[in-house]
Amino acid sequence: MLSDNTESLIESLQSFLAAHPHHHESIEKWPIQGALRVRLSLAAILPPAHVSSSIHAIVFNEKQQVLYLSPSTPTGSIAHFLIGGRPEAGETPEQTAAREVTEETG
Repeated sequence: MLSDNTESLIESLQSFLAAHPHHHESIEKWPIQGALRVRLSLAAILPPAHVSSSIHAIVFNEKQQVLYLSPSTPTGSIAHFLIGGRPEAGETPEQTAAREVTEETG
């Protein structure tokens, strides 16, 4: 049986997801984590903090073209347009996104 707090957290996540259906879904295979289901949706607000383990950004240039990363070697993974990672202690989501974009794109 789940605690009242856990049930409340689950309900807040379910409510957020119901209000922001995903537009794309894929499975990414990572060497350590294994297969991860990725669902992308657009929202004007952030999801509940207790369910956010990483922050991602899609970067556009002044012509509204999407920046994407290509593999650094011919055997690398396919090109992707999500840039991001886990927040460092005390970072806001906006600070994490800015740091990750800088780290991953130079």
